[in-house]
Amino acid sequence: MNKSAKAALSFSLFLALGAAQAEANSGFCASKISDLQLDASVMGAGFTVEYMDDGAAQISCVDCEDIRTITIFMGMNDDREKGLRDGTMTSEELTKNCLKSDPNCTAKTFVEGPSVGYVLDNKIATKAQRKYVLYNGGRVVTLRGTAAEADRAKISANTDTVFRSILPKLHCGA
Repeated sequence: MNKSAKAALSFSLFLALGAAQAEANSGFCASKISDLQLDASVMGAGFTVEYMDDGAAQISCVDCEDIRTITIFMGMNDDREKGLRDGTMTSEELTKNCLKSDPNCTAKTFVEGPSVGYVLDNKIATKAQRKYVLYNGGRVVTLRGTAAEADRAKISANTDTVFRSILPKLHCGA
């Protein structure tokens, strides 16, 4: 590759990274959980959404045989966004920290559109938990799915489905 082609490629990468960083600093489209228009039916029959006074929302089924709940809340960044973006916070570090309280804990970091985050699978007391934490421009959205350990596969699948259903609403369809 000649010098002018390298320079053009470098400049293009610079512009792309700048645009990505500008987009990353813009935050989420939704400013509160109720803006997401949650659809409880993605979890199955009988599930409902309850919006809490503190701005959070909970999807659950009070009449179902198994008790699965997903709680969703939005807040301000806790400084993990920078570590995820610059690579100083890794899946290995998150897993290591989580293993202190659950020997079967796993964590994975990811990039989703202009956002960065992690997904955590662990056990809290007697309950299985899958938790997504998504950061963008100083804002954070957390989805926490919990169920009896016997229903780990169900709550993991439900949490994944709810997470995927709200992404377009968080990223303005991006």
